[in-house]
Amino acid sequence: MYSILLAIFILISVSLIICILLQSNENYNIGGDSRIGMTNNLLKSRSSSNIMTRITSILAILFFTLSLILGNINNKDNHIGSHSLEISTDTTSIN
Repeated sequence: MYSILLAIFILISVSLIICILLQSNENYNIGGDSRIGMTNNLLKSRSSSNIMTRITSILAILFFTLSLILGNINNKDNHIGSHSLEISTDTTSIN
């Protein structure tokens, strides 16, 4: 289960990076020629910007949720392993 969640986590991470890089920067044309900015605004659809923002938000929420779940699973595995080590050292000291 851990391997499957880790693979999903990696896919979400790469997708999140791609979504962030694909988003257009609205403040890109500050101090530049205003005609270029107006042309870009006419050609760019606001709905595509809203969709990219929504997808990025969903991927970010999934990223943080999966990172917490994977950290919790990893912590439980390490905690169980340390108990078995403590038990084995305690039994050898009795003999």
